[in-house]
This record gives sequence, structure tokens and C-alpha cells, in this order.
Amino acid sequence: IGPGAGRVETGYALLEDLLGILKVQTGK
Repeated sequence: IGPGAGRVETGYALLEDLLGILKVQTGK
């Protein structure tokens, strides 16, 4: 597995964090 795969996984994790924050803010 090249270094690019790790970057994709990290980016996806960051997106999930952002989506979670948006969901919490929308819930309020």
C-alpha cells in the first residue's frame, strides 16, 4: 500500500468529522 492510500483514509476521516459536526450543529 502506497502513501497515497493513507492520505485518502485520513481525508475520509476528516470528512466524517466535519459531517458529524454539521449534524450536531443542525440538530441544535
